[in-house]
Amino acid sequence: MALSWRPLPAATAPAEVAAGSGAREVAGFGVGATAFASATTGWAVVGGPGASRLMYTSDAGATWTPQLAWHGYLMGNRLTAFDASRAGLVLGASPEDSDVIGVQLESGRYTAVFAATENGGTTWRLGPVPDSTRFTGMFHYLTAHQLWLVQRSGSFPAQTSLARTDDGGATWTEADVPEGSLVAFASPNDGVLIAPRDGGPDMLHVTGDGGGTWTAHRLPEPADVPAAIGGSLHPVTRPGTAVVLLLRSIGGVYAYDGSHGWSQAHRLPMKPTRDRLHLLAFGGGQICAASGHDLWFADDLGGPWEHRPVPLPPEEMIADAAPVGAGVLWLTTTRHPAPGTPPSGQLYRTANAGAAWTPVPVSVPREGKS
Repeated sequence: MALSWRPLPAATAPAEVAAGSGAREVAGFGVGATAFASATTGWAVVGGPGASRLMYTSDAGATWTPQLAWHGYLMGNRLTAFDASRAGLVLGASPEDSDVIGVQLESGRYTAVFAATENGGTTWRLGPVPDSTRFTGMFHYLTAHQLWLVQRSGSFPAQTSLARTDDGGATWTEADVPEGSLVAFASPNDGVLIAPRDGGPDMLHVTGDGGGTWTAHRLPEPADVPAAIGGSLHPVTRPGTAVVLLLRSIGGVYAYDGSHGWSQAHRLPMKPTRDRLHLLAFGGGQICAASGHDLWFADDLGGPWEHRPVPLPPEEMIADAAPVGAGVLWLTTTRHPAPGTPPSGQLYRTANAGAAWTPVPVSVPREGKS
């Protein structure tokens, strides 16, 4: 299916703003999405109803600096750290945030604001998405300059399109694409588009030319449980390598490695459950799988897997894991895994491959106010 990309007007030009706007005292908030690029450096979103803060640490969580504050939420519940200096996210912001984040927003309505930094968060490039009425909230940051947005208009059937920028939001192009809700790119050329479907297998489309053409691709069924292909697909990205597809189903949890054409379903060690998150993460030369209070590590998707339980409080479950090498792993939990719930978890860190865990408060204490 060949596509035609057309120019798409930007809502407003991106603005470069200094970090540090908003309240300097941050304490008592639950932890939401996190992103870590190294053993010492990363970002975390904390907040409550109607108030969100983006926090930054460069000393393994000993101290935190608020960098962005807004009245809203983190879209997609996702942060992306490209390295220790560069990161990207999308904010769900209200009109009253115009004075806080320094970007002109649409009057009287919530909108989505893309944000990226290339200097550790000292400054942020911010701008509203081209059309907030069509933006689904699904996106993929490939680099600090390259961003893809899934858009939808109409109904029965709805029309899906992709908007993309290669210059940090200064210019945008758009193309109609096959029906899809999730998008991920491993490089400017290689990407996937997934359309979740109730009662049937998710539809997978792949591109090798940056979205100029898309091809429907049917994944091979797992050999041990043929019916498992009816589950849901989720893309997992790794810097500089092919997309991995995570399949959650009643029959099991599986991973397909895009670098091998998704030709084999690797069964993962966790059990499929309806009330738990199933996660797969790459970093530091290892693969990490997680569910509930359990972690597993392997050097290859095919295993063998080493099981390492995590001593979490009963009400918390693993929401994200970031292995960063030399036995260091950051772990984020949640108490409410349902989409759209406010941040409710905690942050933990291990420096000895899970033998011991240390809680890491994400806050700026009141007594630390300057």
